Amino acid sequence: MTYYNMEDTVFAICESDLQEEAKRYLNRKLTSNELHSAVKGLESGIGMSLDAIYSAIMSEFKTADQIAEEDLDEYTEESEGI
Repeated sequence: MTYYNMEDTVFAICESDLQEEAKRYLNRKLTSNELHSAVKGLESGIGMSLDAIYSAIMSEFKTADQIAEEDLDEYTEESEGI
């Protein structure tokens, strides 16, 4: 089993990654202005969807009891009209 240092980078996107994707989608490299816009878009998009990503990952580790408790909470809220 691999153990990670709490300060290890878990995921990174480099300029070269963006340029490779540009070649794949556009058949060319991005200009410096396009690269700047792409970085801003990534920052915005990742920030907006990071919670969804974390939720999907963490749901894989929930126990059956936790899932049953969440289902009960949802049922209770629905029946109370919340």
